[in-house]
Amino acid sequence: MKKIAMLLIAALLLALAAPALAAEVLEVDEPYQMYAIQDGVKVYAKHSTKSDELKKLKYNEEITVERETDDDKWCAFTFTDKKTRKEKTGWVLRKYLSDTPLCDHEWTKWSMTVDPTCIDKGERTRRCKLCGLTETEEVDTISHEFGDWQVIDEPSCVEEGEKMRTCRVCGETEYKVIKKLPHEYGDWIVVREPTCTKAGLQVRVCEVCDHEDEEEIEKLPHEFGEWVETLAPSCIEEGERVRECEVCGYQDVETLEKLPHRYGAWEVRVKATDHSAGKRAKVCQVCGDMVQESFDPEGTLRKGARGSAVREIQQLLADQGYLSAGGVDGSYGGGTERALMMFQKDQGLNPDGIAWPQTQKRLHHEFGEWQTEVPLTRATDGVRVRVCRDCGYEQREVVPAGTPLERWSRGENVRTVQKMLAELGYSAGTADGVYGPKLDAAFGAFAANQGIAFTDGSLMPADLDALVNAWIAGMGDKWMGAGNRTSPVNLMLTVTPAEGEDGSGDMRVFDMKLTNLGSRTCRFDALLVGFGDGCDFTCDNIAVIVDGFELRANGGNTMTGRFSVADAWGEGALNLCAIATLERTGEHWLSNVRVFEESE
Repeated sequence: MKKIAMLLIAALLLALAAPALAAEVLEVDEPYQMYAIQDGVKVYAKHSTKSDELKKLKYNEEITVERETDDDKWCAFTFTDKKTRKEKTGWVLRKYLSDTPLCDHEWTKWSMTVDPTCIDKGERTRRCKLCGLTETEEVDTISHEFGDWQVIDEPSCVEEGEKMRTCRVCGETEYKVIKKLPHEYGDWIVVREPTCTKAGLQVRVCEVCDHEDEEEIEKLPHEFGEWVETLAPSCIEEGERVRECEVCGYQDVETLEKLPHRYGAWEVRVKATDHSAGKRAKVCQVCGDMVQESFDPEGTLRKGARGSAVREIQQLLADQGYLSAGGVDGSYGGGTERALMMFQKDQGLNPDGIAWPQTQKRLHHEFGEWQTEVPLTRATDGVRVRVCRDCGYEQREVVPAGTPLERWSRGENVRTVQKMLAELGYSAGTADGVYGPKLDAAFGAFAANQGIAFTDGSLMPADLDALVNAWIAGMGDKWMGAGNRTSPVNLMLTVTPAEGEDGSGDMRVFDMKLTNLGSRTCRFDALLVGFGDGCDFTCDNIAVIVDGFELRANGGNTMTGRFSVADAWGEGALNLCAIATLERTGEHWLSNVRVFEESE
């Protein structure tokens, strides 16, 4: 009973003391701001350092106080938890807070107040320029100032040595081991000579400590005799040969490779035709081994072939419209193979893409003479046809009237046309050598007055003929005729049939050269063609070349060119001459005349 009474008294005393120990929590009249005076100020869940820590405040971080304890020891504020995004109440010890914002210190550089040594730490300070606060910081000790190493015990090849050094400041001593020295060996002494069966041995001794070092000497190579063939090789099995060491009797065995088969001549088993491969075989005369292969008839070409023969086939395919001109490259690839397959299919042959002799013969049609289907004129292209005597294949070919001047083309030929039109009273604007809308308008007006048809954007050879002839007719007294040795302009024209050119569609191909032997520079205008005897080049000429080439005086340069003339464009002798202009005076000069008879 006495013990129970004592426990009841103790409990009563604790109950009376509890209000005194626990501070009362009060709501503040108006929330107010406080500031953390250092980094890491802890915030607790209750006003007790034993409760859960919720967060830490940063230096000068602002909080709004909403509650406090009546003993002014703790104050509370509300914040949002970063993890849960919920509002929480945290308690902070007031001693770590200030009621005014703290200084954002502007510190001076550190100043050493106590220099550190290798024994003691130093100290340094700095001061805030704004509030005068002084901050002190401890400085670590510095390294020892050791002197040079002093050898205490010299090393040898038997024992390690030792050295020491002492700090000049504090007298601390540091010791270090010196590695052993290498042995000082004498010369190697052979104690066992090597042979081809056993390694030798050599020894050397240290002259300081008598330590012995051993080293093995490699075996000597065998001293082999000549190779002796023990099994002759054949085309069926490998052979073997042996050689023996003359010292120890060791035998070295080597395998000999099989011999190649001794095949006889090829024997044809299936003959090749002009459109299919054959088969042949050859037999080894020793073991009877047989090799068989396919072979093509002579002259056959397949994919992968290269050379002039391939180029010839490609050109034939291109001529007949099965291959583009760019495909004629002498390399038998997929494009050539596909073109040949189309040709074979059209010819009723097996379309395998292989250039058999039969296929090549079909490519080389035996054509008859060309027959005119559409007559060639200076204004329109012609068309001709020829037929293969073997298979009836018809080949059509367009014979161009000539190369027209197209819209937006450039060059001296365009400039010459512009100047001729201007001299005839049809201005095409500045003679800039560019074929534009103004040139079409000027030539259109000229064509209307001449009563000839004209389509904008293209000047056909017939159009140029009409212009040049009208221009010649308008020369009047400016016509000076052919020159001589004393003339300002003396044009020497040379025209020869083009070597190796037979023409196409009854076309005659010529090369020309033109030189000015006169004393003044002039401008070539046109090369004219007339037909028949006594041609005076005053009308009905063909202008095969229209250009504005500058011919320097005294033969300083030469104009060269190539042109074609169709037999259908005139009858009788072919007459050619050149016309040039002396630009400062506007005088027009005619070259010598080159005449070609029909028999030429």
